[in-house]
Amino acid sequence: MAKVCQLLILSHYKKKEIQLSPKHLDEIIENNFDWLINDIKVAPKVYSMRTLHLLGQHYDWILPELKIIIIKDFPNHTAAYKAVAKEVLKKIK
Repeated sequence: MAKVCQLLILSHYKKKEIQLSPKHLDEIIENNFDWLINDIKVAPKVYSMRTLHLLGQHYDWILPELKIIIIKDFPNHTAAYKAVAKEVLKKIK
């Protein structure tokens, strides 16, 4: 589901192929933060980081929150998580 959300957001903002309602965008944001904070698997966290980064370009409050979560969780995760975390943090700065 995390990848599906990422593809929806890409299609909504970058490709302009579909239009998501504000309610759908809010639900995607909420679910991605939940996956990033709670899920024990790495793949949903990685997709969530990238999706939230894209959304953060349109919602001012997302990037500061995303940065805090990534920095806090960075030492406790796998190499895959760390690689994407570095990529996203570099884009945020």
